[in-house]
Amino acid sequence: MNNGIQVNEAVSNKQEKMQIITAQFYGWIFGLKNMVKIESPQSVVDGMKEMLSAVGKRYEDPKGLQ
Repeated sequence: MNNGIQVNEAVSNKQEKMQIITAQFYGWIFGLKNMVKIESPQSVVDGMKEMLSAVGKRYEDPKGLQ
């Protein structure tokens, strides 16, 4: 079982390669604070936005659980 997000990214020879983006990857990016920014692929950008939103909601909820 994989907890990552699968990303299909087209390569120059029109074949596709499969990449697995994990929560650990997003955590690593988050730890670098404002020194880096994910610019592509869009699915990874969206994944980071979802992760940040989920963490933000945890701190908005008085019980701390969502």
